[in-house]
Amino acid sequence: MGLVFFGAAALLLVGYIVYPGAVSNLFLSLMVFLPFILILTVMGVFAEFPWLQRKIYPEFRHITEDLQSHLTQIGVDSEILNSKEESAITHKVPTFGNNPLFSPPLGVIKVKNRNMDFIELKVRRRNWGETTAHYVHCIYAVHGNIKNEDKYWASNQGGDIWFGDRLAEVLNADNELKTMLNDMDNPPIIVMGIKSDAYVAIYKDAVGTRSRTTRLPTFGIGDYPSLDELKMYDRIAGHVKELITLSW
Repeated sequence: MGLVFFGAAALLLVGYIVYPGAVSNLFLSLMVFLPFILILTVMGVFAEFPWLQRKIYPEFRHITEDLQSHLTQIGVDSEILNSKEESAITHKVPTFGNNPLFSPPLGVIKVKNRNMDFIELKVRRRNWGETTAHYVHCIYAVHGNIKNEDKYWASNQGGDIWFGDRLAEVLNADNELKTMLNDMDNPPIIVMGIKSDAYVAIYKDAVGTRSRTTRLPTFGIGDYPSLDELKMYDRIAGHVKELITLSW
């Protein structure tokens, strides 16, 4: 997909160079062609984001396999999917913005016999003044068509009380979930519905543990969920699935 966008941008650029007389006014020509070239190039970069990240940071190359191996060790049945497979979540390439939830994942793992459908590995960026680092983030995804994104937004803000809409009400009524969060010192969790990509994302609103002591170019690698943590995410995913079913 990224090559299609790059190709379209290249054709526009070549056409502008070869046939500059197509638009008599140079300034008007720049105004017409260059924005399209820029937009197509940006879309191409987003579409090939995982491939570029693996080239820039070799330590990302086998991270999906490592996570899948970890899941097997803790007794979670799963398989690695190609992010472009029909059964995976289709992420529409954004024209503007850099929210990683909208970008193609670095890797996709299908989780079997659980409430969550996938674990997606996304790359996010963290800035410390003039220093920039990239870290790997696990997104626990529930696939399904959602009508109202607001209904699926919820955040515990690092406590055991959820804030948000309908989903937050359901999560606050789950005492077992509250116990799970308390046992893990209430990690900050965010749940967010992405209507355009037909899924709900559940993730920890925190950076990798290695960032607390170092400022490596990449970090968070190996910060995989424990079985108890995975059960907590899966319990949230169960409530999300029920809400999706009730909404239809």
